Amino acid sequence: MDVQMGGSGARAERLEKQAQVYREVLQICLRQPRCKVFTLWGFTDAHSWLSASEPLIFDADYRPKPAYFALQHTLQQP
Repeated sequence: MDVQMGGSGARAERLEKQAQVYREVLQICLRQPRCKVFTLWGFTDAHSWLSASEPLIFDADYRPKPAYFALQHTLQQP
């Protein structure tokens, strides 16, 4: 999966919305016994074919975005 950042608003707000989508989809997957894999369509925005919309969990300079921390936090929940 990837989550394109579009729309209006400050970049920080759009990053937070993106993180929320990643978090919610992962939570749904974890609750569903038939969900066996959670796949990201890439690693860093630098190499994404959608790089202009910053869809992945690391920015073009390999810095983690809020989405990375949202996934990490979700996976650490009991």
